[in-house]
Amino acid sequence: MKLNNLTVLTPTRSPILKVKLYLSRLLKTKFVRSRYGVQMLANWTDQTFRHCIRGSYGDEYANYLRGIETQFAFVDIGSNQGIFSLIAAKNRNLKSIIAFEPLKTNSSILEANLSQSGFKTYQIHQVAIDSSESLATIYYNDQHSGATSLCNRAGTETEVVKTISFKSLNNIFEAIPTDAPIVVKIDVEGHEQCVIDQLVKLSRIDTIASIFFEFHILDLESEATLLGILSQLELIGFDHTVYLTRNDHRDCLVVNRKYINKFKFES
Repeated sequence: MKLNNLTVLTPTRSPILKVKLYLSRLLKTKFVRSRYGVQMLANWTDQTFRHCIRGSYGDEYANYLRGIETQFAFVDIGSNQGIFSLIAAKNRNLKSIIAFEPLKTNSSILEANLSQSGFKTYQIHQVAIDSSESLATIYYNDQHSGATSLCNRAGTETEVVKTISFKSLNNIFEAIPTDAPIVVKIDVEGHEQCVIDQLVKLSRIDTIASIFFEFHILDLESEATLLGILSQLELIGFDHTVYLTRNDHRDCLVVNRKYINKFKFES
């Protein structure tokens, strides 16, 4: 598998930003402006919120979303508090947001953030994507909501959530207007293979322009799983792959060759 790009993400540590964040926390501001230029409901006890505010996820994918110059729909799977949905909402070419966030608390915060953004055309589905439609136990850490996972039991808290698979997911995608290619982001903490297995069966798979997903490289087995996912996507036309790396994370952007001219990653 050829890697087109390998970029190390380094968040900006601006002294001015640190002062602004300190004052926001001291004054108990309800909404805090992230380094990404979006407003988020204050949630200082959550490490994931602090990452969003400080810009710890780097600028590459944020700039990719900002730079799309044609109409698109954004599907945010594992949206948490919605940092990437909020960034996408700043792009005047965005037509709609479809967000999936199974945790009740995160879903409520996501709703508040999207409402605050002023972007009107969004849906929030409080479900997880899995191989079956039922109820499942999800594991999370209330001080680091980004570690929420269906398959990783490292979280100290649990919640029973609704899961959907290909059938319901297909109905949701079918409802997305066909005049806007779909940009998908996935952040599901170890459940990537299962989610992508559902995506590739969609009747609208050929209208997905790009898929971005976070993957944890823990050992040779996980590296092999990642290469297997990329090969699976390449077989159906997603053959332009960009690797962005953050320590043990491998952030992957795969672009459908059908849309390469308008949705290619530009470093």
